[in-house]
Amino acid sequence: MSRTNEHRVSNFWVGFSLGIAGAVGLAYLFGTKMGRNTVKKALRFSENLEENLEHFIDGVDKHSSKKDNKKNPFRLDNIEGILTKIKQVTNHS
Repeated sequence: MSRTNEHRVSNFWVGFSLGIAGAVGLAYLFGTKMGRNTVKKALRFSENLEENLEHFIDGVDKHSSKKDNKKNPFRLDNIEGILTKIKQVTNHS
């Protein structure tokens, strides 16, 4: 019986620690000027996420095609197909 009590106490402290860490993170993000700037940058990045991802993949595709002409699973056309499938699935939900 003493083992169950010890397990419950340890779960309490893990949850308490995670709650404190989350509160400190939120206080930093919304309570400081640097944190608010970080949130603004993250929001701007997420608004253009698809474009940013396509530019990144395009750069990777160009870089990898210069090195070798082997079949690359990360080629841009493969990624575009994946993005198209994701769009189709999310539109049907």
